[in-house]
Amino acid sequence: MSGGNRFLVGNSITNERNDRSAIAVETQMIESTFSEEYEGENTEEIAEPDNGNTLVVTDVFIGTSGNKGTFKLDIGDKKVARMYGSQWTRFNVSEMTIPGEFEEPLELDISGVDSGQKTFVLVNFIEIKGRW
Repeated sequence: MSGGNRFLVGNSITNERNDRSAIAVETQMIESTFSEEYEGENTEEIAEPDNGNTLVVTDVFIGTSGNKGTFKLDIGDKKVARMYGSQWTRFNVSEMTIPGEFEEPLELDISGVDSGQKTFVLVNFIEIKGRW
């Protein structure tokens, strides 16, 4: 880790996206949230840090109405989440700390689903100044 961005009890951390600060004990109040419902296949950047910043993913939820498909969340070469469709599929991880690559966006890729299949994606993250 570099740049003083550490999740240590008592240290202050600022979310550069919403300019809120907190003591790094509980970061939920400074998280930003992305949520969207998709129909069919989709590939897009869902969050992009400002220049000089890094995204840190803290929670992920993916749910789908169908029973097929591949669902990927990545930051650069770092794999954040994977879900492989089967009936009643959902992926939910909370209280995680996955720092992204420096200045890299969070990318979503939904492939191999039916055209009418719906997918809901929710991601909580913070944006820190500098590198993790």
